[in-house]
Amino acid sequence: MDQHEIFLESVRHVAKLCAVAAMTAPRSGGQLFLKGGTPFIETVIVEDRATLRKLADWLRSQGEKHKEAIWFRDATQHKSSI
Repeated sequence: MDQHEIFLESVRHVAKLCAVAAMTAPRSGGQLFLKGGTPFIETVIVEDRATLRKLADWLRSQGEKHKEAIWFRDATQHKSSI
């Protein structure tokens, strides 16, 4: 395993930990999920660059629609990882 693959594997591991944190967070109904309830959110880890571009475009369109800066901030973060 080379240095680049070690880095990517580490990022994937952190993404999985973030997904678990999101699923079990109290505001997302995590306590109900831990007790066997249906999850309130779905988490997906996306690595495909074309899909990331589509997501970034969608985030920008939501920013235009809702006139909220947070959508553009998130689209810019996705753009930097594309």
